[in-house]
Amino acid sequence: MPQSHQTIDQRSRALHLAVARELEAHPEKWEIVWQNLARDEQSGQAHASYAQRWRQLLELPWEELKAKLGEATEEMDALRQCSPFSGVLPNEERWRIFEEYR
Repeated sequence: MPQSHQTIDQRSRALHLAVARELEAHPEKWEIVWQNLARDEQSGQAHASYAQRWRQLLELPWEELKAKLGEATEEMDALRQCSPFSGVLPNEERWRIFEEYR
């Protein structure tokens, strides 16, 4: 059965909040985020405006960025669809969240 947009957005918020916890516990994983963003910018994989907005968000103070990651707004729902956080979460955590929002 197809999932509703609401469920997909909720799952995406949950994934990004888990990413925030992972980055707090393992700050060395920020390198993955910056590499992903650079790759997306160079390849054109992410629309330039999305990549630019992510770059602005990543430069916010940590508490502001963390709040944005879980924010239920149209802008953040759209941005999370081309997230630079791929590869930050351990697969087990990622699949747990996917299972939760099945």
